[in-house]
Amino acid sequence: MDRPHVVVIVADQLRADLLGPHTPRLNALLAESATFGRAYCASPLCVPARGALFTGRYPNHTGCLINPWREPDRHHGYVRAWDAQPVLPAGRDLG
Repeated sequence: MDRPHVVVIVADQLRADLLGPHTPRLNALLAESATFGRAYCASPLCVPARGALFTGRYPNHTGCLINPWREPDRHHGYVRAWDAQPVLPAGRDLG
């Protein structure tokens, strides 16, 4: 049996109410697609949200909490591996 092709499209700042007469190609794609009307985004920031989408884990578990625009913030922009420990606020533990 052939597997179906799956394409995931991630766009920054594309709200559902922006689709309409000015987006004919997206409308045609939408007509042939499965949609998720009650989807949840784990973060309002693009780097942590994409990390959550592709790992299936919340940003506080991947360690990617912000978009690292400045060099001192760079370590907060990495998405860590599956076996990484969650990042917890200071003074908190898993117990």
